[in-house]
Amino acid sequence: MTTSSRHTSSASAPSPRGAAAAAARSRGGPGAASPSPAGVPRATGQYPAPVDTARSGRVARLFMALTVGAVTLMCVPFLLGAPYPAWLTFVGRWVPLLVAVVLIRLVPVGGRTTQLLGLRTGGWRTLLTSLLAAVGVFLALAFGPALLAQALGWGTMIETDVLLGALVQLPLWVALLSLSTVGEEAAWRGYAQQLLRHRGFWSSTLLIGAAWALLHVPQISIFVVAGDLDPRDLAGGVLGVFFLALPLAALVERFGTVWPAVVSHAVPFTALTLLTSTTGLGYWAVLTVTGAASVLAAALLRPRVRSA
Repeated sequence: MTTSSRHTSSASAPSPRGAAAAAARSRGGPGAASPSPAGVPRATGQYPAPVDTARSGRVARLFMALTVGAVTLMCVPFLLGAPYPAWLTFVGRWVPLLVAVVLIRLVPVGGRTTQLLGLRTGGWRTLLTSLLAAVGVFLALAFGPALLAQALGWGTMIETDVLLGALVQLPLWVALLSLSTVGEEAAWRGYAQQLLRHRGFWSSTLLIGAAWALLHVPQISIFVVAGDLDPRDLAGGVLGVFFLALPLAALVERFGTVWPAVVSHAVPFTALTLLTSTTGLGYWAVLTVTGAASVLAAALLRPRVRSA
């Protein structure tokens, strides 16, 4: 049957489902397509969201500027010496999500809110698989460089009994910390990542990672100014955040939801936190190995684009 004959046949004999959907659309009842602003793709309920790429890049840059600016302003009093309340870290992680939700309402680019934020799970089986994979990946990214550092004399691992106790409490800590990391991940890996997805995985991920790392500069600086962290921890922390963004983005692309990124971001271990001490060069060597491992993890995790 030729293409034209197939089209003629389907047009002359619509299916009952198609006829019902057409009738629903004509009377605005269930099954009717929701209205969308001119030029904005209609929501499909799937990941990724069908965004208007003509303006999504500008909206992404606006999101980054507003988020980094808002967090920086929040940090100014504490950089000037005001006591830093512990709860502010939790609240601060929700600032990106607040900015994202406001922009979704004021500057629509297509897709439903939960879809643009990547909050849909894709089913319980997919969700469970993604969460287990995410925790496994991030434990490997923490323990691998730390064990290598100890073997090569770059640093010393924390005591075994302390480590075992932390591992026993890991599910509880991940569950609690996820209540705050969801604010960051839904905004950065959900919203921003989908706005820039048309640029390609590496381009969008590196740009978002750089902006996300910049966001942490005033936050980490608070503890450096207060004397709680060594000045090298400012550079090390910012680099660590940038590296972290790579596998987080790959997990979201792999599973089509931000929840594995939320949970893996909540894993309270990094290679440097597993080491009680590091030599001068060992500190940077551990960061370098962590960065290389993060790039490798992202390259292996991200879905492959198959040629037609």
